[in-house]
Amino acid sequence: MIMIALFRSDSMETKRICASALLNLMTDGRCRSELVGKDVVWVLIKLASSEESNERTRSICSRALCSLSYTKAGRLKLVEHKVIPALVNLSRADNAKTKLYAAITLSNLTGEDNLQRQVVSHGAIAALKILAMGEDEETRFHCAGAMCNLSCNGETRDTLADHNAASVLMLLSKCKTQETMYAACVVLFRWPDVCFGTSNGSKC
Repeated sequence: MIMIALFRSDSMETKRICASALLNLMTDGRCRSELVGKDVVWVLIKLASSEESNERTRSICSRALCSLSYTKAGRLKLVEHKVIPALVNLSRADNAKTKLYAAITLSNLTGEDNLQRQVVSHGAIAALKILAMGEDEETRFHCAGAMCNLSCNGETRDTLADHNAASVLMLLSKCKTQETMYAACVVLFRWPDVCFGTSNGSKC
């Protein structure tokens, strides 16, 4: 019934309430596993990507997508349904929590080795660059962690260089949070090709 309401309703308030219901169901591990196998992921991505969705609805969707990213099955399903463009959209939100959940989702997805190339090809670095430019320290921390994850893979590491991630990493390396500084500095120190914008694969 929730899915039908989400699809058929023209009311954004109805869609927000339905999205909230889905989020509440996801707090239960068993329910979350069952929802992953249905069209819930696709619906949440559509809502998060829609220009008609209000800030509150997008925030709920961001949190729900983040919840799904904590399990392997959820991460696989998110990438299968091409969640990254939706995360790029969420990264431009005004709400700080919406951005934070998007950053956590990106960090969780990039931590899955076999998903890194897909995540990058779908536009993850663009979202990370947007999020890293914000002022929230926790969001920046997860951005730095995601970039550190990507720098562990030779191919995605080169993509960081191709997308001029050095300026963002330099910014993150000056954050107040030590963990954020450390993660950013790891990338800059271990892979000078990212720092200097080349793709020769050299290492210190």
